[in-house]
Amino acid sequence: MKCIDCGKKIGVLDENCPYCGVKQYDEEVPVRAQSMQPRQKHSKQPIFSEEECLIYGVHPDDEMYRKTMELNVLSKKYK
Repeated sequence: MKCIDCGKKIGVLDENCPYCGVKQYDEEVPVRAQSMQPRQKHSKQPIFSEEECLIYGVHPDDEMYRKTMELNVLSKKYK
């Protein structure tokens, strides 16, 4: 079994972690254990804009994808 606070291996029947001293079977959850919730996935920002991809030729060899990118670039209104 692992400690809910420090993550080190402890015995199954240990009420307190021998390393950090945190209770394992308490009703309250330690602050560090609360922060170990699964993180939300962040959407990755593209490295290049669509305009740059078309200029530099950085796009899949799919013709439909390239045409869609061209249409998106041409339909933008620049100030």
